[in-house]
Amino acid sequence: RLRQVYSGEIWLEVFIIQGITDTEQELALLRDAISQISPDLVQVNSLDRPGAEEWVEAADPKRLIEIRNYLRERLPMPVEIIAKIKYQTGMKSLDADLVDLIRDTIKRRPSTAEDLAAMLNIHINEISKVLRELNNEGKLYAERKPRGVFFKWIA
Repeated sequence: RLRQVYSGEIWLEVFIIQGITDTEQELALLRDAISQISPDLVQVNSLDRPGAEEWVEAADPKRLIEIRNYLRERLPMPVEIIAKIKYQTGMKSLDADLVDLIRDTIKRRPSTAEDLAAMLNIHINEISKVLRELNNEGKLYAERKPRGVFFKWIA
């Protein structure tokens, strides 16, 4: 019904709570509800701070990626993770979708930070922050060439 009365863009945030909204049954129900709502974009989120209730727990980062992939395979609209996922070594929050984009890109073609920013249409500062953290984690190899520092995925 919302689609009938509202012509603007609709972004739908889906909040995942470990053990509650991440079960196969709940995901199927979410998929059906999302299909009916028909948003332009689906954003998968989870806790990034202590919950209001002690029993509420953030979904595991790997599970969020699985859920995103599950929804992507079954829905016609884009699905992204907006939850900040903690990466163990640096304990900094990195956007999982951005990490995936960078990984997928530099696996195919070593690139500079500038190349990645232009290809992915993401500010160079965001790209640099992620590259620095991934490099600190040993997931990248950086090689200086005449045109700049090229990053290759090695993890």
